[in-house]
Amino acid sequence: MMPDGDGVGYLPWILPSALASLLCLLLARVVCNRRRLPIVRAFFWFLACVFIWVFSRFLITLADDDGLRLLISKFQYVGIAFTPLAWLVFSLTAIRATRYLNRRALLLLAIVPSITVLLAMSNDYHHLIWNQIRFTRFRVMAEHGPWFAVHIVYSYLLIGMATFSAFIAYRRNPRYKRELIAIVVAPLLVLFANLSRLIGWFDTGDLDLVSIAFAVAILLFAWVVISDNYLQLAPTARTLLVENMQDSLLVVNDEYRVVDANPSAERLFGIDREGLIGQPLSMLVPDDGVHDRLLDNSFTELTLQGRPFQALNTRISFGTGRVHGHLIVLRDIAELKKVQDQLQRTTRELEQANRELQVLANTDGLTRLANRRHFFEQFGRELARIERTGGELCLLLIDLDHFKRINDTHGHSAGDAVLRRVSAVLDATARKCDIAGRLGGEEFGLLFPDTGIDGARHFAERLLEAIRHSHRGDEVPVTASMGLTAAGDNLDVQRIFDRADTALYRAKEAGRNRISVC
Repeated sequence: MMPDGDGVGYLPWILPSALASLLCLLLARVVCNRRRLPIVRAFFWFLACVFIWVFSRFLITLADDDGLRLLISKFQYVGIAFTPLAWLVFSLTAIRATRYLNRRALLLLAIVPSITVLLAMSNDYHHLIWNQIRFTRFRVMAEHGPWFAVHIVYSYLLIGMATFSAFIAYRRNPRYKRELIAIVVAPLLVLFANLSRLIGWFDTGDLDLVSIAFAVAILLFAWVVISDNYLQLAPTARTLLVENMQDSLLVVNDEYRVVDANPSAERLFGIDREGLIGQPLSMLVPDDGVHDRLLDNSFTELTLQGRPFQALNTRISFGTGRVHGHLIVLRDIAELKKVQDQLQRTTRELEQANRELQVLANTDGLTRLANRRHFFEQFGRELARIERTGGELCLLLIDLDHFKRINDTHGHSAGDAVLRRVSAVLDATARKCDIAGRLGGEEFGLLFPDTGIDGARHFAERLLEAIRHSHRGDEVPVTASMGLTAAGDNLDVQRIFDRADTALYRAKEAGRNRISVC
């Protein structure tokens, strides 16, 4: 996988993920001796998920084939999707809230991560996880699909629940303050590395400082948890995962004041965490209508700092029925809105294009009347309708007299002009309910729904005169022969057409420029 002679060049890029993977294995070996404890089993599961995550990153960095990288990226979602759930289980176990972790609850909680993994494995068929993914030498860059947003919101919800529960546990047990301060150092390391990458404090190129910080943070976290019996009650309000959330997270108490916030919320509101704590939610969301909608609904959209956000509001209760607070996750959807708007525009354009294609498929290009196929489709529908309702239907066939002579004498351009002129006469003379079409060459058809033979004949006589006098100035004159018939009982489309065609033949035999009824 690694090119010959290029191992030294790869070393700075593979070390972060390799180190994080190795630390996960070492920590798993350490806690393995205590695996009979529920908290250790939960921590072991968490380490396993993190290992899949970082070791996959290591393999992606090491691989030099994009197909293999894509396969590993899909497998990586096993760790990405289940790490938040593992963190929730670990946090609830640490604060002795395992009554919520029965088998049914775990199966329900695992539904979304399982779907995420399945969608990642089959992404090539639906692009719900990522629309596009590409690889540089040491990086993976993806344009995420719609399900990724569901995965993110759900993951952050799990992390938020774990955070809030651990925060409440800490407030009830102040003697763990020293341990809490120590454990906060771990996410701060990752936060510093992440800010360095985002702001560009250090020019490290593709070097993954976050992976290095993540490895060190996990080691420090494990040391604090394992030592001093801290596994039994671990306030994890400022966890690594919450610290690195792209979305903003606010924890609001029953007085609607902020009691916790993550760095993304600090950046969103332009206030550090100390300034956010204690702030009324109404100060951050001053619009009363938006404020009330945010608290009254579990899911809503709002505008903050001039940008659109999705808000997920989870009411926090401890089994008493009373709401003790709210966990609010704010996701910036400005880019998603752009994609949605573009998708809507594209959809409208496609619908318009489909309508135009439908018109082209049903219309004769020269005369703009219905073409033969579409005319007979409408003929069949009208015949079926009158069979149900008992109405009347007449068919008029029109054939221009000596049209070949017009083409031979005046040219095909003149012939086309005659066809367009006759079709204009048809369109102007026919009623809105009548159906006109060009059946081929110089032959036209006209259907008269809910019209008897006498009414149809009267119309045909007016049409015959209109065609005869349709030319102006030096335009080529033309006359027409017409065959008219009515749809009788037990007659299908072909038999009705044959009767009208017979009548048309008789009109021509009788000298043209006339109407014959059959």
